[in-house]
Amino acid sequence: MMYFVLQSSVTPGVLSTRFARRLMPRPVFLLAAMAAILAGCAEAATAPDMTAGYLQMVATTTRTSAGRVQTDVTVSTRILGGVPIEWGGCTVFLRVYPTPERTAPVWDSSRLPLACPAFLARGRVTPGAPARFSTDAVPAEILGDSLPAGHYYFSALLALNRTEFVVPDAGELDLGR
Repeated sequence: MMYFVLQSSVTPGVLSTRFARRLMPRPVFLLAAMAAILAGCAEAATAPDMTAGYLQMVATTTRTSAGRVQTDVTVSTRILGGVPIEWGGCTVFLRVYPTPERTAPVWDSSRLPLACPAFLARGRVTPGAPARFSTDAVPAEILGDSLPAGHYYFSALLALNRTEFVVPDAGELDLGR
């Protein structure tokens, strides 16, 4: 799949249209050039966030010694030069499911009213230096009044580079009050 970035200015000497302009009038040349570009990228009208293809994310959910449920997300890359990342105060959110298919969450921390610190941090993930983000919750908060104690499955939502990434399998745990 090819992606093109169209810019409003062209650097002189990069694209020579002198010969093409002699062969056809300017409006016809522009239409022909646009048709050639569009034919090459017909399936991709906009360029995607390229971060998604370069980052690998793994999440685990464990019980801490204090009894809290903690989800850790490790972000890594295989790109030698690294990948720049940006994140804010609330980076990881936890989703809880009653079944291993993880189709409909019964609890989602991203839907809770949270007081997140307002900052934007920047860094770079390289092959030797992954980034780690975590969140935690109290089991009684997850179960609330309506969920029974039992075995639950987790996924993580990671807010990174102004994009939300879902790590579908973040583990499973027994939750009780």
